[in-house]
Formats: sequence, C-alpha cells, structure tokens
Amino acid sequence: MKHKVTDEDFQYFISQCKKWIDRFSLQEWKIYFRHQKDDADVLAAYSLAYTDKNVTIFLNTHWLNPVEKEELDYCAFHEVAHILPAPLFAQCHILYREECDSQTHTLINKLWDVVNHPH
Repeated sequence: MKHKVTDEDFQYFISQCKKWIDRFSLQEWKIYFRHQKDDADVLAAYSLAYTDKNVTIFLNTHWLNPVEKEELDYCAFHEVAHILPAPLFAQCHILYREECDSQTHTLINKLWDVVNHPH
C-alpha cells in the first residue's frame, strides 16, 4: 500500500530544502520544486543542469511507508547536498559516471551523519 504525501508535507519539504540551500550558500543556483508522482520507489530526486545552474528537486506524491518528518528532513538534505559537488562531478561524470554517483551518495551520507550527530 502506498501512502500519500500531502501538500503540507511538500511545503515542509520545501522549507527544509531552503534551509540547506541557505546553509550551503547555494543561492547562485536556480532551484525549482515539484511534487509529482513517480512510479519508481524513490522518495525524492533531483535533476541538475550544471551549465545553466538549474536544479529541480522532486518529491514523490506517494511513498511505500508512512510519511514522517525525519524522512522529509533527510530527503531535503540529501537532494540539496547533491548540488554541492556538482562542479566537480560535472567533469567526473564524463569518464566515471557510476563511481561518481556512488561516491556522491557516500559523501552525502557522511555529511548527514556529521550534521545530525556532532561529536
């Protein structure tokens, strides 16, 4: 059974994305938000055009599990954090796409741990 992601959830997600956009000083990017159905089992995703500095961040309208604020927080952080290494990975993707994708997710998960579990 899929669980509906409400407009209220989407507005909260946007607010969390904007928080990370500000904290990471990513104001030079044009960032758009979409709340749309995705048949894949993704919670959220992004599409980035490095040369134009355009990013669209998507939030799926249905999730497999109930929607929780903590998961929305993580999804917002995760999708915005993809923008940070974009200049580096724009070049890297040409030769090493799969490895770059894997390393990007490793980096994002480490950043999330640092932000949420400071020592």
